Amino acid sequence: MLWNELRRKKMEGLKFRRQHHIARFSVDFYCHEKALVIEVDGEYHNDLEAQIKEKKRTEALESLELNVIRFTNEEVICDMAKVLKAISEYVKRSTNEKEDGS
Repeated sequence: MLWNELRRKKMEGLKFRRQHHIARFSVDFYCHEKALVIEVDGEYHNDLEAQIKEKKRTEALESLELNVIRFTNEEVICDMAKVLKAISEYVKRSTNEKEDGS
């Protein structure tokens, strides 16, 4: 579902890749231009052990100077508009920061 909204440069004209490999990870969605990783977490991420693993994964990706946004599968299914708005706001904010020299 989310892929249909990100593909073919529908999101702010940016190119996203699906199931992209970065270092030892396969991320759900990746935009090179914004160094942006989008992950969609399934129900199993409610488990404490899985949360710890995902936190370490996020930290590893951030150590590569990537920005990580996470959504639950439920958010994507039940409130796609909110998910798309959050991604769009991140993209616009990062563009403004880049233009300001931040």
